[in-house]
Amino acid sequence: MARLLADSPEGAKAIPFALGKLRALRAQGFSQITQRYEVMGFQVRVTIIGADEFIEVRGSAWDYLVLPASTAHPEGIT
Repeated sequence: MARLLADSPEGAKAIPFALGKLRALRAQGFSQITQRYEVMGFQVRVTIIGADEFIEVRGSAWDYLVLPASTAHPEGIT
């Protein structure tokens, strides 16, 4: 099983993609390789070193979400 590192819960959405890439790289015969991908706004890195496999998922759309402390109300009440 691959070692997983995701910096957000949303990053788990990219894990099936990364597992598929690891399987494809193994099927092609790679024993040492690192590849990076941009998937659904996440930066995904898959690495194979001998028998070890690593998946790293960084970033998300939530990194840029800022919620206001209060919002304007049509009647002027906040």
